[in-house]
Amino acid sequence: DNANAGAFMLSVAIGTAGLSYASVPLYRMFCQATGFGGTVKTHKGGDEADGYDLPADPATLRNNRLLTISFNTDVDTSLPWSFKPVQRQVNVLAGQTALAFFEATNHSDEPIIGVATYNVAPMQAGAYFNKIQCFCFDEQRLLPGETVDMPVFFYVDPEFLQDRRMHKCNVMTLSYTFFRSSEWEEKSSDPREQQHLTTTTGEPSGVYWKAPAPETAITVTAEITPAVAAATPSPAA
Repeated sequence: DNANAGAFMLSVAIGTAGLSYASVPLYRMFCQATGFGGTVKTHKGGDEADGYDLPADPATLRNNRLLTISFNTDVDTSLPWSFKPVQRQVNVLAGQTALAFFEATNHSDEPIIGVATYNVAPMQAGAYFNKIQCFCFDEQRLLPGETVDMPVFFYVDPEFLQDRRMHKCNVMTLSYTFFRSSEWEEKSSDPREQQHLTTTTGEPSGVYWKAPAPETAITVTAEITPAVAAATPSPAA
């Protein structure tokens, strides 16, 4: 009857709202604990809409080889931050998406803005390393004593396997260096496009990232290795 139908719809609405509220923190906790991987996909570039396509030949995975992506971090002496990868390395297949996190802490008593640059080694492999989402080159504002996790969502182009120069390359290193920035402005306040990262104080951070599209098919296949020690500023000479 109408009463039962109304109660059912109300239950569905409450359940949906609860899942929506919990999805972001659960997603981040899950990825930090297990790493992240997905079905082999290719990132659409140019003016096309954001999204991923399954490869034309599923045999790509069977003929693939495991790649190890290791992470290196450094901090310029002018920046009183510590900066480290949450995971030491991630094992992926070419074409497989993966999510890695980096942790930054402001050890000063004032808000400071930092900017990260990156490089990939070996240099020839950099042409095949694709970052779907990244905090690099964006100004990041950390409050005094604040700690934030910053994600990098990436994949290695399957064409990497066809490059003769890369036949013996099974390890890549993604390196980041944080520098101090003199100015900062909020990139966007549109909650549909970007999300605040959770901080140790529970307050919104100046660090932003755009979450992967919710309709993206996700499975857990990437492997991670426990984190290494934080990169801290070197003493001035």
